[in-house]
Amino acid sequence: MRLASAGRSRLMVIRVLVPFAVFSALLATYSGYWLYLSSNLEETIHRLSSHWHGAGIKVEYGELSVGGYPYRLEITASDVKASGLTTTVAWNWRTPVLRAIAHPWKLSHWVTVFESPSEIELDLASNWAAALKAGRGRMSVILGPDELLERVSLDLRDLRVQPNMGSDYADISRFQVHFRRGTPINQTVDAAVFIEELVFGHAHGYFFGQHLQEFNAEISLIGHLPVEWTRAALDRWRQAGGLVELHTLQMRWGDLDVQLDGTFAIDGEYRPIGAASAVMKGYPALLEALGRKGLISDPVVFAAELAFDLLSEPASGDGRGLLRVPVTIQDGSLHLGPVPLMAIGAVIAP
Repeated sequence: MRLASAGRSRLMVIRVLVPFAVFSALLATYSGYWLYLSSNLEETIHRLSSHWHGAGIKVEYGELSVGGYPYRLEITASDVKASGLTTTVAWNWRTPVLRAIAHPWKLSHWVTVFESPSEIELDLASNWAAALKAGRGRMSVILGPDELLERVSLDLRDLRVQPNMGSDYADISRFQVHFRRGTPINQTVDAAVFIEELVFGHAHGYFFGQHLQEFNAEISLIGHLPVEWTRAALDRWRQAGGLVELHTLQMRWGDLDVQLDGTFAIDGEYRPIGAASAVMKGYPALLEALGRKGLISDPVVFAAELAFDLLSEPASGDGRGLLRVPVTIQDGSLHLGPVPLMAIGAVIAP
């Protein structure tokens, strides 16, 4: 009996110790892996920065610190600066403190957070430039197999946009942009932009007033995108079947509320061409704004409003007419339903 009891005791001890030993070994292995990753992070960041520099993106930073054990790797960097330059746009971004977080088992996905005000400068080839200041924001980055940006999501709060021309500005409560790069086989690029509560600093000069309540757009750019804004580059994109798939565009701006989806391209004279469907409330505001800007004549405003009044249906809630019409752009002319509304010129100068 004593031997049997002693044997059961040893068996119970083994049953307790074996899982504990396995857990301890796994913990030691994981801790060693985490320490290895954390000790090599600065070298990895330096290597990635050099790689991105070859793709036109320059990254600089000050002091680095690493933490987050055991569930994540968390990098805190000071005086972060990034910039990029192409034939059509140059940009610079600065933030005093940035935190970047990733899980040790998925280092291709990083989430960055910046609470301090960040500054962004944009300079387009068209001589338009703007300074942007964001109160806080987050960015999600997924690296592809080539260690270049494959997916980027940027979420900015309390954003002010100050163009280089004039004294006007725009305050945006929330601005989001999402970007997904295509593969060498599937060269479609997906992009989405979401804006909440945009208020212009001055009320004059804007199509539908000082307050844009909402703007959402989701598009796919099909075909190998031109790397420069020239007619030769657009020719190559167009001849290879380049298209713009507008999955959805929704805008509420003043009295105008519109939803649009369609497919567009560029014709041989570099004018937009395509077809879409639109659902619109507040079309009198659209016609009045186009007439005020001199884009359509008074007779066209009058005729279009009569036609749209006949085509519209009562809308629930606010009593405004709801207009459902096809949209076509062809041979340099924009049609809303049966109405030839206005001429559309080339997207790029000769």
